[in-house]
Amino acid sequence: MDESKTDRASTKRGRGSIHDHKSALRISGNRFFGKIELYTFKIDHAFCVQANPPERSVI
Repeated sequence: MDESKTDRASTKRGRGSIHDHKSALRISGNRFFGKIELYTFKIDHAFCVQANPPERSVI
């Protein structure tokens, strides 16, 4: 833990704004892709239900 703290402090001392900007982009990108995966899963589920309605599949 101490080593990571010292490395992070040294990178911030050298080019802090660029490093912080990259980490912020990475976090927002992960959230963005998480939302995309959630929406695609909902869309796929909706298409599966439309293709195979539960009423017809039971009969």
